[in-house]
Amino acid sequence: MAQVVEIKNPRALLAPEVDKVLHDAFGSVSLATPNGFTGQVAADLYKWVSNDMFFLLIGFEEGAAKSLVLGFFPSDSIFPYPTITMFYSKGSKELLHATGEKLMDILLSRWSTAAWTVNSSGRSNAAWQRLFRIPGKTKIDVLGSVMQISQA
Repeated sequence: MAQVVEIKNPRALLAPEVDKVLHDAFGSVSLATPNGFTGQVAADLYKWVSNDMFFLLIGFEEGAAKSLVLGFFPSDSIFPYPTITMFYSKGSKELLHATGEKLMDILLSRWSTAAWTVNSSGRSNAAWQRLFRIPGKTKIDVLGSVMQISQA
């Protein structure tokens, strides 16, 4: 049976099963964290989980953590939607849907019926959209693209 929880206690990040999914997720998302789950990323997450402006969801299946969602709520009207920066799942379709449903519950608890998401996976938008597609419960619109501009 799939279970998804919101992590608000930084000490939960130290649990071996949570640590493993953090390493797996951050290691698979090269655009967001090119060096994987480093000490600095861990330190940032430690601050994030105790801040009400951020959320971290961990999904469990068969006793192991297998999914993760990371995001933040808007702090002003310039970026008016919650933003999901990472969605990782190596579990069953049931866990994928449970993770998406818990995400929607978190959004609705803060009066949000929509969120922006950044495809930082390095995979196609079609693959990224499959993570969020819950038949009859979610609608996905591609609004544009995220690009990095750097000095030549």
